[in-house]
Amino acid sequence: MPLVGLDPALVMQLRQDYPKAGLIPPSVALPQEFLVRELEAGRVFPQAAGSAPMRLFSHCTESTAVPAAGALWRRVYEALGLEVETPSTGCCGMAGLFGHQERHQRVSRRLFDLSWRAKLEGEAEMAASGFSCRCQAERLAGKQLRHPLGLIAQALAGKTP
Repeated sequence: MPLVGLDPALVMQLRQDYPKAGLIPPSVALPQEFLVRELEAGRVFPQAAGSAPMRLFSHCTESTAVPAAGALWRRVYEALGLEVETPSTGCCGMAGLFGHQERHQRVSRRLFDLSWRAKLEGEAEMAASGFSCRCQAERLAGKQLRHPLGLIAQALAGKTP
């Protein structure tokens, strides 16, 4: 049975940090990797009733370790009949506990402003693959981002995002 990790930070930790510590982690796929494999195996996805364009942001560690992360999400969304943009971003400034620590607030906010703030403008429905990214967007821009699978579930349920 395939294992799918919903948060990229955990999946990347399993892939990168565990082997460095001499541990053999289980094989864990990102959601978009799993879904693209399903497409490539011939699985037919249901079609969502029309929806507005969406914008999806990848976690910085995910983008660095899996440069095709955004393109994989686009393939999944397109297979579902959905339109999605995957703008390039750097770190949102949360970086694990970093953005929570009082002594790092100024730097955390500056990183967010440099890479994320302007890309969160507008009325498009937005998602971010990383839990920390979603928290940072809400905390610093007042934007409640969904997990990419949440937008898919919403669209398939026939609810316009």
